[in-house]
Amino acid sequence: MTAKEIVNRYYDAWINRAGDFSDVPFAEDFAFTGPVASFDSAEGYRQMAREAGRLVTRFEVRHQFVDGQRVCPIIDWEMNLPVAPMTSAAFRAPDVEALVRLLREDALLTMPPYPAGFEGPTAIGRFFATVPAGGRLDRILLVVTRANGQPALAAYGPAEDGRRHAYGVMVLTMQDDAISAITGFLGPELFGYFALPASLEP
Repeated sequence: MTAKEIVNRYYDAWINRAGDFSDVPFAEDFAFTGPVASFDSAEGYRQMAREAGRLVTRFEVRHQFVDGQRVCPIIDWEMNLPVAPMTSAAFRAPDVEALVRLLREDALLTMPPYPAGFEGPTAIGRFFATVPAGGRLDRILLVVTRANGQPALAAYGPAEDGRRHAYGVMVLTMQDDAISAITGFLGPELFGYFALPASLEP
């Protein structure tokens, strides 16, 4: 099987098989590195794809470059976002109580590489009510996106020049229609991976 034939199976798994990669051959040393999540095994990637595949609404290969065993595609894809808009609305209200109601009792907020973490709706709610923008969530603009199949929110905070600058990305892990984890990545470095600008007009 050629590299191009293998890649075509990869595309087909997203386009026609709802993320079922059982028919896609992976190398024994398969690894995937993304901006917010990485996988060091084929099974881990397949599990992610099974969960994310049902949310894919469009997957289009715009261009493809093949050089021997190397294949580099340019892909446009869209995914349905059933949860993130509701979470975004809770931030915008700003309604910390509404956000807390979306959390599981064992929900965990972390911000790697910092060691600090907040566990449970009460602690997480207290954090959002006091820390980001001094608790003024209405001053933070959120853009809904996805990170490796998971719903995510890109946050823009106010600055002295009147523009809103990239503040950080929150990746949401869902379980039983509730948020089980929020992983925050502070700083503007990841915004380019999502084709998002570093700043926005007020």
